[in-house]
Amino acid sequence: MARRVRGFGLLGAVLLAACSEPTSPEVPGRVEFAPPDVYADWWEQIERCAGEEGDYDRVRWFRVDRFQDRPTLLGQWNSNHEITIRADLLDAFPIVAHEMLHDLLDGDRRHMDLAWLNCALPIGSGS
Repeated sequence: MARRVRGFGLLGAVLLAACSEPTSPEVPGRVEFAPPDVYADWWEQIERCAGEEGDYDRVRWFRVDRFQDRPTLLGQWNSNHEITIRADLLDAFPIVAHEMLHDLLDGDRRHMDLAWLNCALPIGSGS
């Protein structure tokens, strides 16, 4: 059990970099992609745990090799309903789901909504 807690703590620390800055649609090198089918399942899972409904089809998905200005950034959401994920993390549920929840909560960059805890998603320090 202690290892599991430490592992989650490490994941939480890594995710501190996930969205600690305001987001912008201007991400150099990003490429739009069609989300894998599993993303729709993850979206429904996040809707249920958050008690929120959103429009999955309005989200545009992008990948980037790395965020040039912030190499430790893992993913990013913006108010245009665009989610950019680092290419090596496209199948990482905690990263993708974190950004999905931002869309469902219409931002919540400070991670104040209880959905972050209800969905057991690691949160960063906010901005």
